[in-house]
Amino acid sequence: MKQHVKPAEIAPFLNRFYNFCDTVIESIQLAFSDNATRELKIILKTRDAECIKNEGWTRVVLCLNDVSELKLIDHRKQASLQVISHGIYVLDLNENLGLEFGGGTTEPESLEELRSSQAYAIGGTLAFETLE
Repeated sequence: MKQHVKPAEIAPFLNRFYNFCDTVIESIQLAFSDNATRELKIILKTRDAECIKNEGWTRVVLCLNDVSELKLIDHRKQASLQVISHGIYVLDLNENLGLEFGGGTTEPESLEELRSSQAYAIGGTLAFETLE
């Protein structure tokens, strides 16, 4: 069952999944709907503080709805975007949320910094679901 992440719940959400450090991206999908909205789904293999099986490792689906911007550049020869070593950042952008998953070592503090990432998305609402 999908659980929505409100701006006030960003920190507890990230803490539950250890900020998604050392996470592996299994897939990224951008879906276009009939009413011209876009949904970004990212399936991740990560650790969950609420999961006791498999030493806490589980699969999580992140769903960002009403996506207005998406950037994904994976041309690095040394490291791929598939492994997120330094975690994921979620920014409250007033009426939108920014999701940074491009390997940044520090949290973006502005929209400009978010847009400088190798992988980010901006959308209206964020939800997640654990698969295991």
